[in-house]
Amino acid sequence: MKAANAMTPHVVSVSAEASILDAAQLMMQHHISGLPVVDGEGKLVGIVSERDFLRSSQASNHPRWLQFLTGGKSLPDEIPQLKNRKVGEVMTRAPIFVNEDTPLEAVARLMDQHDIKRVPVLCDGKIVGIIARADLVRALVHAARKVANSTAHTTSRLTELERQAWTRQNTLR
Repeated sequence: MKAANAMTPHVVSVSAEASILDAAQLMMQHHISGLPVVDGEGKLVGIVSERDFLRSSQASNHPRWLQFLTGGKSLPDEIPQLKNRKVGEVMTRAPIFVNEDTPLEAVARLMDQHDIKRVPVLCDGKIVGIIARADLVRALVHAARKVANSTAHTTSRLTELERQAWTRQNTLR
């Protein structure tokens, strides 16, 4: 199976000039944990994820989001920073990507080797899809069902052939 068979074709993306707050809201709205970052021509320039947001907020040994949750910072102190900081400041540059013909096995290996949750699928530098871990699980379930159905069909057919052979043997006696 190839990347094109398992990818999600409609990709939500963001520009590097978008604010961190806007990107986070977009991720929450679409129930996703990361976004490809594209330039004005739709070409991939990076990836931004929840991990990048959390990592970017570390001013000391304690991340600001943790300080906020534990009462060390107030929300009004954090809002201007979230509105003013740009995705381009925190995104992962030069992200791992694949093309439509990349075998799913290679996609899964890349995700495992680089400890990433999603891989953009590109054609001519532009995003045509994205493969997340959930897409790999869906592909695995689909393949397993196909094998199970094929095995059940083969078993059923062999049983029928054996029954017919036994019936023929009994009628020839």
